[in-house]
Amino acid sequence: MKARVEFTFYSSLLMPLFSSMRWPKASASKEPLRERRPSHRRLKGLALLYLCLFGWILVLAYSGNLPSQLSAIPYYDKFGHVILYGVATYLGQRLFHRFTLRLERYRLSMWVVAFSTWTLIEEGAQSFAPTRSLDAMDLVCSALGIGMGYWLAARELSR
Repeated sequence: MKARVEFTFYSSLLMPLFSSMRWPKASASKEPLRERRPSHRRLKGLALLYLCLFGWILVLAYSGNLPSQLSAIPYYDKFGHVILYGVATYLGQRLFHRFTLRLERYRLSMWVVAFSTWTLIEEGAQSFAPTRSLDAMDLVCSALGIGMGYWLAARELSR
């Protein structure tokens, strides 16, 4: 009985949050499932491959093992942030574009909100790593990449 009361209490707290979310419908697309599936599988595979690459680059960066040849490229770190975060946002938005959060008259992409939050946490964690440093320009370049990736995905999805 007590567990049921607690669940009811917590569900009443979370209900306003979840009621404003738009969840995908099973028949959201007009085209048959068999026509959508191959490209969606390729997109999932590409996103998984990119996730591995992104993780590998993070491990190299935190361990201080990024290739020294990169330093020959001026501002390689800033360009890297724009490209890495832009591609990750593009792929994630293409996969999870149906998940949105409605705040009054605005709809926010759950992927962009989650990935932006993760970016803030990851950039903040750099201040605790001995081989990394917290840099505001890295955060700006990451935000620029996220914005560009979202814009490209939205443009592609509107076709």
